[in-house]
Amino acid sequence: MFTPRSVIGKNFFDDRRESERTHESSGTVARSAQTDAIRAVPPVNTTRPSVSGIAMDGETLTADRGAWTGTPPIDFGYQWRRCDANGDGCEDIAGAGNVTYEPTAADVGHTIRVEVTARNAGGPERASSLPTAVVAPRPPANTVAPTISGTARDGEQLTAQDGTWTGTAPITFAYQWQRCELNGGACADIANANDKTYTVQDADANSTLVVVVTARNDAGTASAPSTATGRVESIAPSNTTAPTIDGTARVGQTLAARPGDWTGTGPITFTYQWQRCDADAANCADIAGATGGTYAAVAADDGHALRVVVTATGPGGTASQASAATDAVQTAPAQPTAPANTVRPAIAGTAEDGATLTADEGTWTGSDPLEFAFDLLLSERMGVSMISFSQSEDVVARVMKEPYVNVCTDGLLGGRPHPRAYGTYPRILGRYVREQKVLGLEEAIRKMTSQAADAMHLADRGRIAPGQAGDLVLFDAATVIDRATFADPLQPPAGITHVVVAGVPVVADGRPTGARPGRAVRATTKA
Repeated sequence: MFTPRSVIGKNFFDDRRESERTHESSGTVARSAQTDAIRAVPPVNTTRPSVSGIAMDGETLTADRGAWTGTPPIDFGYQWRRCDANGDGCEDIAGAGNVTYEPTAADVGHTIRVEVTARNAGGPERASSLPTAVVAPRPPANTVAPTISGTARDGEQLTAQDGTWTGTAPITFAYQWQRCELNGGACADIANANDKTYTVQDADANSTLVVVVTARNDAGTASAPSTATGRVESIAPSNTTAPTIDGTARVGQTLAARPGDWTGTGPITFTYQWQRCDADAANCADIAGATGGTYAAVAADDGHALRVVVTATGPGGTASQASAATDAVQTAPAQPTAPANTVRPAIAGTAEDGATLTADEGTWTGSDPLEFAFDLLLSERMGVSMISFSQSEDVVARVMKEPYVNVCTDGLLGGRPHPRAYGTYPRILGRYVREQKVLGLEEAIRKMTSQAADAMHLADRGRIAPGQAGDLVLFDAATVIDRATFADPLQPPAGITHVVVAGVPVVADGRPTGARPGRAVRATTKA
């Protein structure tokens, strides 16, 4: 009996010489009939393919082709397939034709099968593995630490660079900036510093900064700190709005220094040096002992201008800036001389019933009213106003409650004005709204704004709305109050922190900015 081996596609008469040699001794030769071509046995899978490895984004899966029978040689090919969570609905994964496969983010939530194709001369045959477990996402992992770009200097903006992370996309990032010691240790979170960018603050001076980047995806979170910056540099004080002087330049009057606006690393403290100058503000010299925030003009200042030099001191150093000079100091205004008796009054006549007695007023000294009025006008350079008193508290409170009554003031500035020039509106808000509750806050504001503007036909004033002038006041209803008095009428109110006129800040943090964008307005006919 003869069994064909590895002779696929041949016939056996090619071996007839062997047969003939076998029968030469008998002297006869016999040939069998030619067989058909020998067919290869196609591949048959006897043990199904399998997949080893962890079903997770970024891991490596390896195919085992299983066991096969069939005529050798048998070649094997692989096709990895993405299936639903139950292992059904499979589709070929483009480009995944190797014995190994690395799941990607697209595979998360799916299962994976590998389909093995065995091929020989008898044809191809396919067999599929069982599905893997559902592919899990890979948690974030930092491979290159975050960094910080920018200059570590007060007022500068720093930006966090995320570094490099692995893990299943999408990955989102959160940030926490920290203030550390100079060696980068003992770091503490900075409150509300949770953005990708951070503006260096005064409190960061002489420290270092670190940002902790937290990566998050569906598989979890991971955090990584940046390296620390260098020492945060302090900025020396720099004046942006010059100091000013409040008050009237007159002998006996008290002037008050306002330091102006400064930038630089805080805290910034201020010291003052008052100077006496020529009338034209030249040749200024320090006034001995005049180093406070206020200064009372003395007789030696008569005819001279005054200014104040403000010195700001902060962690970054010191800087000085002088105010503009006042007008030349004037002498105190003329004061009337009170009447004084020099020769006592006398009575002429006979002190008897029916007689007429005549009084002699005696002799008196003192200012003549007309002469005093002229002296006052001359000393005040004709800038004389009059303060008169009328109405009572009861009348004021009763009248202001009337719905048609607006709140406004006709106070004039210059010289020693009526305190209403500085105090009308804060007095209403503090005394008559908060303390005496004569008006409600909303009603009082309406009387000061829209109702008053309507009465004066000022169409673009009195409301916060598109097209309206940007006139705004920010005040604290719990503390606003007037401070101006008849003795010191130039005192600004308390509780008003910011004032904006025509969109330009004129008071910021309770201090004048020096800007004067106001202008005269005319009544318009309202539509």
